[in-house]
Amino acid sequence: MAVEQERGHDEPAHTSDAAALGALRDRVAKLEARLERADATIEQLRDDQRFFERLNEAVPAGLAYLDDRLIYRYCNATNAAFLGRPLAQILGQHLRTVVPENPTLWQTIELVVATGEPYPLQELSIVFAGREREGVHHFLIAFLPDRDASGHVRGVFLIAHDISELVRTREALRFLTDASSALATSLDIDTTLATIVELAVPRLSDMCLLDIVVSGETRVLAAAHDDPRTQALLYEIRERYPFELTGPDANIAWLDRLTGEGPIIQAAPVEAMLPLYARDDAHAELLQQLRTSATMFVPLLARDRLVGVLSLAMGRSGRGFELADLTLAEELARRAALAIDNALLFEQVQTAEASYRGLFDGAADAIIVTAANGQHIEANEAAVELTGYSREELFAMRIGSGALMAEGPEWTQIDAEQLSQNSSWRGEWELRRKDGSSVPVESVVQRVTLPSGSVSIGMLRDISERRQIELMQREFMAMVTHELKGPLTAIRGFSQLMRRQSTYNERGVDAILNQSAQLERLINDMLDATRVDAGQLDLRRADTDLCELVVACAEQAQTATTRHLIRSSVTATPIVGQWDRDRLAQVFGNLLSNAIKYDPDGGDISIAVSDDGDSARVSVQDAGIGIPEEAIPRLFDRFFRVGDTTLASAKGLGLGLFITRSLVEAHGGTIEVSSTPGVGSTFTVLLPKGN
Repeated sequence: MAVEQERGHDEPAHTSDAAALGALRDRVAKLEARLERADATIEQLRDDQRFFERLNEAVPAGLAYLDDRLIYRYCNATNAAFLGRPLAQILGQHLRTVVPENPTLWQTIELVVATGEPYPLQELSIVFAGREREGVHHFLIAFLPDRDASGHVRGVFLIAHDISELVRTREALRFLTDASSALATSLDIDTTLATIVELAVPRLSDMCLLDIVVSGETRVLAAAHDDPRTQALLYEIRERYPFELTGPDANIAWLDRLTGEGPIIQAAPVEAMLPLYARDDAHAELLQQLRTSATMFVPLLARDRLVGVLSLAMGRSGRGFELADLTLAEELARRAALAIDNALLFEQVQTAEASYRGLFDGAADAIIVTAANGQHIEANEAAVELTGYSREELFAMRIGSGALMAEGPEWTQIDAEQLSQNSSWRGEWELRRKDGSSVPVESVVQRVTLPSGSVSIGMLRDISERRQIELMQREFMAMVTHELKGPLTAIRGFSQLMRRQSTYNERGVDAILNQSAQLERLINDMLDATRVDAGQLDLRRADTDLCELVVACAEQAQTATTRHLIRSSVTATPIVGQWDRDRLAQVFGNLLSNAIKYDPDGGDISIAVSDDGDSARVSVQDAGIGIPEEAIPRLFDRFFRVGDTTLASAKGLGLGLFITRSLVEAHGGTIEVSSTPGVGSTFTVLLPKGN
């Protein structure tokens, strides 16, 4: 009232009310402006919230927030997908409820809450069970603490990236790298096969069977993870029911599908597979014992041909095969097929090398291989033996150096041109051995073109024996000519004498008959030698009294000499056997004639018979010049005569003892000689009776 009175004194009352109203309106306007700004801020915040919500949903990383009690307060769609649960089963739930199988994860987040220290971005494996995303998954994950103004941890931010596929790829690459290294460590086929099944189990499957084709036959190897009984069962199944990859029993249609379409996966338990694979009830029972949950058959292809099949199966793990398993199995199969093919090729090369080495080193002729530059690069054992040089010493030599040539250059220009034009050369030359001695050789050189270049293969044959035989043949011809010429000359002389005198001369007739007999003996000796070579020395066996035969031979031999006394010693009881009388008479006649021939001064010669039970023994002993020790090993050889004797009585063809031994051996017997030069010799014949 006082105010109004005062106003009444100063100004009208309506003026005061208007001012108050204006002030009120100003305040209202300011409040409205503030409200508009607040609404705009709220809308901006809502826009920001919607943006961040869209960002959180769109980002490929999993985002979540857990309070200090580890209750999920926020989880974006990506993280919910990682967890394999709807948001309703995540928000408001405890960490241990959402991921109950992962105590390591719980402890890690609890440590962040307790210490306030962040868990930096690291790889962490999380196990999911009882949900769509079963199994082990791998994440790059970080936990960041959320602090209030006082520094107290009131929650944890979670950021996660699913790297399961990356880890699987990394592990697959590591597996394949390790597989390649393991398969490359050996070219032995058995080691290679064992390595393949060891790689497959348990990385790809719980059990594995590997069937490969080796030399047209199927070879099997089996493996089972930590279960020897299952492994034994796999072998039993294959042994009783072979998996034929070749031959008439092969499942051609099934193999064509494998090679044409690739691996076959059967994602079914064993019971569903029995109608397809069981051949009979017993086979079905064995397959059921495996309790497989899935099977995969992968062809092993090398150089466009099937070398084997890798059979993989899941058993006690109960797992199935995924696309990643198929890809990995195919990659392993490629490497395994290549390793098997290389091992088989190496095995073939080793076999070929062994065959080559066996033929090369086992060759009777010396072989020396020379490179295009003239360097010797290979030699067999016969070459080492022939030359006396070691392989290393031969390899240090070059063709054309003359090191192996006894006389003159080893290689002439004409020889070189012949080899160049015809790719071959043949000739004879004297080889100088390491010890300085020389040996005649026949050589054949053949040029061969190999992938590594051309080489010359020289074959050398020691022709010393051939040269000796040729010399012996020449000497034999001269000897035969000489031996035949004497009797013929005597026969001609006595015949001409009787013709001139036109009278019968008994002495001349006797001489002609004796010389004719000598000619007949020479001819018969040559015929017998020919029969021995032809294997036609037939015997006419009959009961023969050896005692009577020896006495007759001694008497016959005595008529041929007046300077010797031939004594026979026989048993009182006849010694009878199945022998050829005429051939044995030839044997004893040769031995007695030989004794007379090599005892020119005359003396006693004895021939004795004794009974040795199943055999009979005949000995001829003389007191002649004897036989040198070095000549005894060759005494019974064809054309061999002892030393360079000048004894007129010792002349002959050198066939007598050769034929004697042949006749004795034809009877199944043996002949031996003992001799002392200047004292005499003893020949002993042992003859089985053959009764």
